[in-house]
Amino acid sequence: MEQSFAGALAVVLLLNLVLLLVLLYRSFAQVSTGGQEIREELRAARQESNAHARELREELSSGARAAIDSVEKGLEKLSQSQQAHRSEIAERLNEFQGGSLDAFERVRTAMDEHGNQTLTAQEREFARVQQVIEARFESVDRKISEAADEEKAAMHERWTGYSNRPRKIQSVN
Repeated sequence: MEQSFAGALAVVLLLNLVLLLVLLYRSFAQVSTGGQEIREELRAARQESNAHARELREELSSGARAAIDSVEKGLEKLSQSQQAHRSEIAERLNEFQGGSLDAFERVRTAMDEHGNQTLTAQEREFARVQQVIEARFESVDRKISEAADEEKAAMHERWTGYSNRPRKIQSVN
């Protein structure tokens, strides 16, 4: 009986060993397929992250393009406005000059009619008026040039101010 008990015990032990090996085999198979699933999930997460990063880059790029287009349109409008303003000033100066020439002709005719005595007095007055007019022309021309130079300098400063702005360099200690 002891032999049959020992034989039964050996069979049970052998059966337990076989079952243990089967269980170990299954757990290793599940671990390896589970590792594959984790790899697939990580790969999918990486691809999703790459897609989001690409979308953000595209969005930033389109935003930058829109900002550049807006700045270009603004500069174009400013340029057109300045050109129109300069043309208007030039027209007014020409009108003023034309009116001055007409006045000059009237003064000259009047001087011829009144004779030599009034001629010298009128010539002096005309010379004075002419000097005043020329001084005003020079003043207006100088102001226009100064305004144009100031606007040009301001635009240059705005454009170069962004690119030449000193950047703080932070040291890492």
